Amino acid sequence: MKDNARRIAEAYAIMGLKCRDAQAIESALKEHYQVTCSDTDGFLEMTQNDAPVTIATVLKSFYQKHPECFVGYVGAPNFKSDLLDREAKTRFIREHGLAAWDALPATPNSPTSKYIVKPILPSSEMKQAEWLQLTPKERCAAITAWGGKAVQTVERIMSRRAGAQ
Repeated sequence: MKDNARRIAEAYAIMGLKCRDAQAIESALKEHYQVTCSDTDGFLEMTQNDAPVTIATVLKSFYQKHPECFVGYVGAPNFKSDLLDREAKTRFIREHGLAAWDALPATPNSPTSKYIVKPILPSSEMKQAEWLQLTPKERCAAITAWGGKAVQTVERIMSRRAGAQ
């Protein structure tokens, strides 16, 4: 996966939204809206028909037209285990109802958790532990996107430890 998709997911996170698949959003923007994304020096840039566009306007418009591409909001619990104490669980049930509580998977390893978006997006900046959590399909997609730099990128990732840079 290119870093463009990661930057798109980060931009939506700033807006308080979680993307289902940031790479699919990038493809849809390019295919349907002629919006090209680039990751210049770690910053997201967007152009439409070779003219710069306001990123927030493009992302907001895409969200309004395609809400199905998003799952919940940043900070919203994905699993029952995200709610650590009784007070938080009670507040969740009071605000969202018992049906929402019943629909919430217990943990990331629960059978229904596959419908919850993973917080980790493949990136050349990820650490070894994050890389090892990806599925083989996600790793293959990242390696394919990195092209000729894939071997060096994976070597750098594998050399990074959780606490080190």
